Amino acid sequence: MVLGNVLQTKPVGPYFRPPHLHVKVLLEVDRPKVIKWEFSGNSAYPKITKNNKAIVISDGKSIAKITIFEDLSSKICRGQSYIMKGYSVRGGSPPFALIATRETAFFRRSPVNVDETLMKEAMDVLWPHSILTPVVEIHNVKGLLTVEGNIVQVSYMHLEINIHV
Repeated sequence: MVLGNVLQTKPVGPYFRPPHLHVKVLLEVDRPKVIKWEFSGNSAYPKITKNNKAIVISDGKSIAKITIFEDLSSKICRGQSYIMKGYSVRGGSPPFALIATRETAFFRRSPVNVDETLMKEAMDVLWPHSILTPVVEIHNVKGLLTVEGNIVQVSYMHLEINIHV
């Protein structure tokens, strides 16, 4: 229940410290982030990559997605329960987002029971469904979408700006 309250309650003041959370890691997926690219001819290759993870956590009543960074990602396992502390809460309106910081720590804890409906909800949070959209309507749709139709031509527009002084 604490996770739901954290996600729905606006942080008070600049020195707000959210409560420790007793959570279970339901799902995890690797989300590598390229920090530096190497260019060779017409190709680009990742030179430095950080191995982040997106995880979905639950306290047994509600769920949340959080990205954990390379130093923490090796310590977190799917299906394990933890006490999470040192995170921050951000956003303009509920539901707020949980943010892993340098101070975020996970400590193993007793199991958290999670029912099957929360597992299905966790999959939807981690892999959201896209909207099936005909090609002619893609300019009107915002967010993730799946394009339906045939590609007949691929072209690139180049913007040329002439400045006269």
